[in-house]
Amino acid sequence: MWRRLFHGGEATKSQAKFVPALVVPEAVEPSDPAPMVAGRVEIVARNGRRLIVDAGLDNATIARLLDVVERR
Repeated sequence: MWRRLFHGGEATKSQAKFVPALVVPEAVEPSDPAPMVAGRVEIVARNGRRLIVDAGLDNATIARLLDVVERR
């Protein structure tokens, strides 16, 4: 639209100006930590071994522990 106005003569050269712009990386919202849950959770691996962990333990740590338990 601004091009039509400018080329059509409706906007004068004195009105046409560059506006400074700043390009920044997209902001990343911090993820909420998992809520703290009291208690324990029992996980039974495919090989029958049991793993008992605190309920508030993060998924990445549980996955690493299961990898170790299932290999043995």
